[in-house]
Amino acid sequence: MSMFRHRGSKSTHDGSARASLGGSYLMRGRALIPDQRAALPRPSGAFRRARRPFGQATVELLLLTPLVILFFLTIVDFGLLLRNWVMVSNAAREGARYAALGGNRTLQDIVTKVVNASGGILDDQDVGVTYANRSGTVSTAPTDRGDSVIVCARRAYTFPLLSNFFPFLPDVTVRTRVDMRLETAATGSGGGLSCS
Repeated sequence: MSMFRHRGSKSTHDGSARASLGGSYLMRGRALIPDQRAALPRPSGAFRRARRPFGQATVELLLLTPLVILFFLTIVDFGLLLRNWVMVSNAAREGARYAALGGNRTLQDIVTKVVNASGGILDDQDVGVTYANRSGTVSTAPTDRGDSVIVCARRAYTFPLLSNFFPFLPDVTVRTRVDMRLETAATGSGGGLSCS
């Protein structure tokens, strides 16, 4: 069995027949049959790549793993920072609303309300209460109905996860200031953290 070889004078005739059929053919006796080897699919690029050693992929994974972990720790830390900011803001708003509704709320009553509403994030020294009259003068003295009560809160946030890897990271101070109108005249007094 040989490819495209003939004996005798018929070789020219058979060659032209092969050329008109196209593709690869083998000659068996006087018959042309398709070459089965040519019909087999060639390996695709993915198949050829799969035969490579897996060591390179393992090294690449080991090099990228610390970066991926650091990325996720950063997302978690900034999520916790955002959570603290929302909780401090909501607690100050709750305290300002509490102070605006009641006329005889003392400074300690308002501060306790803010600390309890913060879910344990704030301490007493992190909260301040001041009053402002309609002309804009700020004081800690009681004011009349329609004046403003200002409740402020501040808390330092340390990145709990990232600071283990980067101890030089500075703390971030979460601050909020809420101003509400008094619905009744205030008889208590302000104090604590400065809201200016």
